[in-house]
Amino acid sequence: MASKPLLLLQAVDLRRADETGDDSKIIIKSLVFPPVTFVSAEHNPGGGVGAVGFLQPRIEMLEPKFDAGGIDSDIFRGMGLRQKWIFSAAFRNTFTNKALSGRGIIEAAVSGWEPDATDPTEFQGCSHSFAECVHFEFKIDGRGHFYYDFFERTLRTLDGADLWDAGGLRAALG
Repeated sequence: MASKPLLLLQAVDLRRADETGDDSKIIIKSLVFPPVTFVSAEHNPGGGVGAVGFLQPRIEMLEPKFDAGGIDSDIFRGMGLRQKWIFSAAFRNTFTNKALSGRGIIEAAVSGWEPDATDPTEFQGCSHSFAECVHFEFKIDGRGHFYYDFFERTLRTLDGADLWDAGGLRAALG
């Protein structure tokens, strides 16, 4: 059996989708993808031997974050307003040494700013958080890994498997 590839993150960038010439590749330190947690409905029947958390085809709120080296004044422009952001990453397949492109879109509002402690002998960084995330998608080397859109009522996993189409859920709703 062949080993699965080990992908090593080598670089990351984040920018507003409508500002192609503006990037943060020099100042961005990290991008934290939001944890994807499926909602479950607990059922504990009185005549049963235990409880089960039945998974629903829906997820809890997505709250991505990112850290910048220094203060990025531009982040404050539009803070609190939902905007579309593009993130990109460069992964290296450690088996083949081939670089792979990671791409994604976040549509959310920058909702938080938390600066590091101020110390003139160290570079001050800042943490930023997103809220009101209504769209999140992520691909590696063009292959869709995750797609969520609140308004489209779409939740897709690897290679486009739509959880709302599974079992005819969307058709049942009409």
